[in-house]
Amino acid sequence: MDWFYLFILASVCTAYAFIASIYILKFLSPYTLVLTYNLEPVYGILLAIFIFPDTEKMEFSFYIGTLIIISTIIINSILKIKNNKRNEIRFNKLNKKKIRLLLLKKRIGSFTDRP
Repeated sequence: MDWFYLFILASVCTAYAFIASIYILKFLSPYTLVLTYNLEPVYGILLAIFIFPDTEKMEFSFYIGTLIIISTIIINSILKIKNNKRNEIRFNKLNKKKIRLLLLKKRIGSFTDRP
């Protein structure tokens, strides 16, 4: 009977997680969502270190790997922010040019529409 409950629990939790992840994609980028999935082992290991500080001993290579992963995430976030700012500036400049052209066309059109 335990296997039945385990199966029900695993299937419901898995189904809910995937349904929730699809809903969350409306608000987050796919990169962010996949990043949270891929960092679950790191979260688990860090949580184990805090819960069981005496029994969980990590080697130096673990800390180096964690540092590489986290620094890559931070660098990627910084690069995305800079890229978004550049695109926003370009978009604003482009919009200003389009607005000027539209206003100019309206002025020219208003002169040619007169009898």
